[in-house]
Amino acid sequence: MTTFLNIYTAESMILPNNYGLARVQRCNHPLSVSFELDEDSIEFLKNNLKIDGSIYMPTLKKIAENIIILNREIHFSNGEARISLMNLANYNYLPTSFNYTTH
Repeated sequence: MTTFLNIYTAESMILPNNYGLARVQRCNHPLSVSFELDEDSIEFLKNNLKIDGSIYMPTLKKIAENIIILNREIHFSNGEARISLMNLANYNYLPTSFNYTTH
């Protein structure tokens, strides 16, 4: 099984900013991705996400899964990843406006 960090770097993904992180945490996507959250991936996420305080491993795993899924969802008209649009201050796109792509 591949790790989060391998998927993240292989697919040139982006991380959520302050606006996007709250939206990524609230996202309850019906899709699921199989990956391993190893020590390097955990350290990478903790160092690069703006999370105040401590975070439980199941929550971090769900955030990592949502990051992968939302990077793979591409908007119909402009071709941008859903996570990059979620990073904008005024995000209001419908979930049905996106196609899921696998690499």
